Amino acid sequence: MKALIIAAVASTTAVEPIPIEFCIGIGNTSQAIMEARQMEVPISEVMSIFPDQDANDQFYREVIIEAYEEPAYLSSEAQQRAISRFRNTWETECFKASAN
Repeated sequence: MKALIIAAVASTTAVEPIPIEFCIGIGNTSQAIMEARQMEVPISEVMSIFPDQDANDQFYREVIIEAYEEPAYLSSEAQQRAISRFRNTWETECFKASAN
């Protein structure tokens, strides 16, 4: 599902293969979203950054929902692991989509 979403978003931004910068951008934004989750920022505040006006906003709203389905951890180490894992998951999906 994630790969299909990434491919759909990428197809709205370029006809060529997905550039590495695109996947890095997904990683950066996914990391920021999970950082907000770990700081227990209300989901409505994070959602308001992406007002659902285009495919990119819809994509990131899905990322936000996935982040908020994860627990917010108490220890800084667990929070950092969750943030890194989340970013790596989304970047990996992006790179897998770009390989197809």
